[in-house]
Amino acid sequence: MKVIITESQNKYIQKVMKAIERESQGNPEWSNKHHILQFYGLQDSEIDYLHQIEREALDKFKGLRFDVMDYQSKVSIGGYDFTFLIYRIEEYILGEEYISHGELKDVSWTVHAYVKFEGASVELMTTGAEMPLEDALSRDFGWEIENEVNDIISDIIVYEAPILKALGAYISVETDFSYS
Repeated sequence: MKVIITESQNKYIQKVMKAIERESQGNPEWSNKHHILQFYGLQDSEIDYLHQIEREALDKFKGLRFDVMDYQSKVSIGGYDFTFLIYRIEEYILGEEYISHGELKDVSWTVHAYVKFEGASVELMTTGAEMPLEDALSRDFGWEIENEVNDIISDIIVYEAPILKALGAYISVETDFSYS
């Protein structure tokens, strides 16, 4: 559903977004969405509009293939080398919380990505050995490898769409591994 706001609301929300982006630059901490909403006194339709902006920022990644090596100097990829494709974005409405202007709807996003096994590898920090990503995932520490892969994907998304960090968007990543 497309959120419709008035021209004056649009001007105000654009100023808010610029201020939020400016404040988040160089800040390693994620913005707290509830504090943003309270500080700027946003109305329900403006909050929905922010969620719409988050959705649009995430939707632009659907169908795109990323190579983590392209981000070596931009995000922390550790000893990983793999490509991934984002194929679905899901939105979940979180529990309702009451703040000064009433009921607040918060949204959580789940990004679904295919990680390609072919050519994918990881250098193990404990031994320095490099192994195929598929083999590392099948080891007893595979859960840690999968979590790190998810973190790298999330970091790349936020690097490509910094507005998500500025808005305090909550993003989780679910991965499926494939050979193609």
